[in-house]
Amino acid sequence: MKKLTKVIGILLLCFLFAKQLQAREPKYPVSDIPEDLKNNAKCVIRSYEDIFEIKSIDHATEKIKIAITVLNKNGIQNSIFTQYYDKFHRISKIDATIYDASGFKGKPLRNEDILDYSAISNFSVYEDNRVKYIDPKEKEVPFTIVYSYQVVYNGLLSYPRWEIFPDFNVSVENSKFCVKCPSGLTFRYWPQNLNIKPDSSNIDDNNVYVWQVSNLPAINIEPFSLPVEEYLPALFIAPDNFKIGGYSGNADTWQTYGKWDQTLNKDQNNLPEETKVKLKEFVKDEPDDFHKIEKIYRFLQDNTRYVSIQKGIGDWKPIDAETVDRLKYGDCKALSNYMKSMLEAIGIRSIFTLASAEKDEARINKNFPSNQFNHALLCVPNNSDTIWLECTNQFDPAGYIGTFTDDRDVLLVDEDGGHLVHTPVYTMNDNVQTQTALVNLDPSVLNNTTVSNTYKGTFYDKMLIIALSDEKDRKEFLYKTIDIPSFDIASFSYDITKNRLPTLKVNINLDIINYTTLVGTNMLFNPNLMNHVVEIPKKTETRMSDIFIRRSEMQIDSIRYILPSNYKPGSIPAKKVISSKFGEYKNEVTSKGNEILYIRKLIMNKGLFPKNLYPELIDFFEKISTADAARISIKKI
Repeated sequence: MKKLTKVIGILLLCFLFAKQLQAREPKYPVSDIPEDLKNNAKCVIRSYEDIFEIKSIDHATEKIKIAITVLNKNGIQNSIFTQYYDKFHRISKIDATIYDASGFKGKPLRNEDILDYSAISNFSVYEDNRVKYIDPKEKEVPFTIVYSYQVVYNGLLSYPRWEIFPDFNVSVENSKFCVKCPSGLTFRYWPQNLNIKPDSSNIDDNNVYVWQVSNLPAINIEPFSLPVEEYLPALFIAPDNFKIGGYSGNADTWQTYGKWDQTLNKDQNNLPEETKVKLKEFVKDEPDDFHKIEKIYRFLQDNTRYVSIQKGIGDWKPIDAETVDRLKYGDCKALSNYMKSMLEAIGIRSIFTLASAEKDEARINKNFPSNQFNHALLCVPNNSDTIWLECTNQFDPAGYIGTFTDDRDVLLVDEDGGHLVHTPVYTMNDNVQTQTALVNLDPSVLNNTTVSNTYKGTFYDKMLIIALSDEKDRKEFLYKTIDIPSFDIASFSYDITKNRLPTLKVNINLDIINYTTLVGTNMLFNPNLMNHVVEIPKKTETRMSDIFIRRSEMQIDSIRYILPSNYKPGSIPAKKVISSKFGEYKNEVTSKGNEILYIRKLIMNKGLFPKNLYPELIDFFEKISTADAARISIKKI
């Protein structure tokens, strides 16, 4: 018996010793990473596993585990855990473990390291979004952080997507995405730039699909690329039938998806009768429908403000018109519905519209009906002149939607369901920046320069910050944007003209200091006052994306220089013309008496160009940069 007890004790000690050795066995040592995955990489995804299990039309769970090795300080930001949630999906079972470069466990992360706070924004009044946040606060690189967590979905409109590359300069050692779905439910998937087919099987009456990739090198950011969502490999999945917040729908087609959204808008046009009477009286003297629309739109801008509404189904369902009329605020859905209701009150039909908004937002996939939208606006058919109304902007005139929603497919939502249409494309003649300036080169003259810049179309959008800022911030903004070596702003003013295509004009009085360079008795100066091309696209060995110039634009400069009384024109650069598929550049310098006139014009052509033309694009900008740097010589008399 004693011998048996001794044997059991020895076996127990061996077992404990083996467990201790196993605990010390390294995981994710940096030395195991293939060298080609370290090239151009700030991080390496050592392993990623995402198991999305659909339980029913409105319930699912998602289990995610990711191990990411941070190679250098540029990748520390990628080690931070940030996951948003709301009443329709909850995050639980979060675990985090840190390993050092050799693969041994570092300091443990405790429950109190998992922060949970409201994601409410400064312009939101109804919001139940929250965020789970973990900062490992590890500064000694390299290190590896492993996160695992679970998401429980209680309502499904969108399914998660597999984004293989979470960021530029991140390589992928192993990544796997799995979808489990009951045999009675169907879903669709769309592989983007991903030439792999799933391994499929049926387990316990569940269809199981698995996609997997390995050893993918890091990708560098590319100038003039398509939005990353369009050219990086990814897998999109979407339900055929869905249910969220008690509202069921189908996304087999854009029409059926639009019908679901229409049910959310139903009976939300309950504008008070008193308001309807006031609106009719308000526009009775306007000569046509456009002027009526314009007047109601100005009323909307002057009497409401934008706030975010992201609480429950309110993320998709607009607040009713009566509430907005009473409270004077709403989000994009609510304000668009309110504007629609006001137009309806004066006998003008409009259509609620869903869009994927932002200046450089990825284009929606027309062939994959699904929830791809983050914004609402209004479309007003007006015979052959469709009028678009951006109901959240207090500065855009009626009919102008700017870079926020221009040139993209959007979904009209009417009684028949959803219909894709394209928003206006602003042309080269719409997007124009003109600059006129008078510069007195006599060093004794104070406030020696006056500049007048007019911004139209896309340039208006870029400079609208001037109208949104106070006097101090406006001046700071001008100092940052004016490309002159040494100057002081004496005074400035701005003016906005709200035509169908708006313009913003800025007038500036400057005192330019030491603009000329004395060489012997001659002076040299650059006639291109403040509109240089100095940043040339970087050369790359290989390129993934085609060349994408999203909008056509035109810049025209006219600068007149008055020479000091004891100087005359000397060496003047020859006229320069540079033409390419991407645009055209011209400059010309002429002189008359004691004046020199510099004219510059740059046109950029909208388009998608083959990536093998990238060297031509670099050459185009290099030639422009050289032309912009040319200097004029003036001689002392």
